[in-house]
Amino acid sequence: FKDWIVKETLKRKISLFKILEQCISSFSDNSKLQWQADLVVITVISRFIEFCPHELTRGENEFIPKLVAMIRTLFKREDDRLTVFTYPPLMQLFLSCTKVMLAHYYRKELENLTYEFVKQMNSTSVKIKQSACTVLFKLFKTCFEEFSEVEIMKTTLTLCIAKIVGDQNHVDISPLVESLNGLLECANDVDDDEEFNELFTETINTVISLLHDYIKIEEQGQDRETKVDLYYAISNSLRNSPVLRITWLDSLADLHVKEENYLEAAQCKMLITSLIIEYLRWTKQLYRLPEKFGNFEGVLPNIGKEFPLEHFEAVAASTWKVKEACIYLKEAVELFRKATEFELAIRVHTILNSIYEHEKLYYEMIQNLNANESLCTELLDSKNPP
Repeated sequence: FKDWIVKETLKRKISLFKILEQCISSFSDNSKLQWQADLVVITVISRFIEFCPHELTRGENEFIPKLVAMIRTLFKREDDRLTVFTYPPLMQLFLSCTKVMLAHYYRKELENLTYEFVKQMNSTSVKIKQSACTVLFKLFKTCFEEFSEVEIMKTTLTLCIAKIVGDQNHVDISPLVESLNGLLECANDVDDDEEFNELFTETINTVISLLHDYIKIEEQGQDRETKVDLYYAISNSLRNSPVLRITWLDSLADLHVKEENYLEAAQCKMLITSLIIEYLRWTKQLYRLPEKFGNFEGVLPNIGKEFPLEHFEAVAASTWKVKEACIYLKEAVELFRKATEFELAIRVHTILNSIYEHEKLYYEMIQNLNANESLCTELLDSKNPP
């Protein structure tokens, strides 16, 4: 097959990428009558990519997102789900895509596809669960073979778990816990690489622990204080996975907002910003600002008690930029204002001003100064009511 592909493409002077694009465009996302044809398309694409994985990265980075969207469409077909999750070419296509996504930092696409498989680990169908578990194990093995570590997949899996339990209230996750425990039991029997097994076992145990924390949160019902403590404990337990830690701190902020505890929510946003700024310094951004700039002691008196950012290598491929820090600071300003903590909001505006000046973002600086002026007016009005 490979020799034939090479011969025909050279003979006809055509691009393999164009062939793949045509295969994608022939895929039907809603026609039941074309289901068998779609399987043929999947098979052809799978064989192409198996022999020519480099073709996936061509076409201005648009092909991978299209391919991911196509595969996710197949996963959502309720009537054919068993066929989809037990169809070998589709599983091979998924794993081939994973290698490319890992190597070229298609993090969102990797998360979206992994989510579809992890979600099926919570299925009541034994065959679908077994197939999903097998693919997840192979994903981790692929990551380990490519990078000699599994941090990327650890982060991806934990984000998927958080998304699954957050998709709906009171979701039954017992089949998912059962699947993960089953993976742990068979991991050592399937693979004899001690280093990989140790990393894989540690990751799965971390995820199972998160699921047990989620169960505790659900059991608390309306007990707000216990929920808050659990969310905070979970975020601290993930301090060697900065992206996940920030994800849970953001969830904690959302919990505070629902309860109209705006001051606590604003403090969560400031802690997140502090962690991002620490990362930005590590990546040589904001390097001209004072060393203690990200401490925010004037806004967060207890920030010295918080755990610092760890495992920088785990976020080396992160897309955190100065823009993300500014977004969280602006959210903190609004939350401090809702809490009528105008002086704290003004201090955050000062922090924003320093960043804008550092980055030479003078238009944003003008807007920030205008917003600060409005806050000062609100502060004066609150102290001198008519």
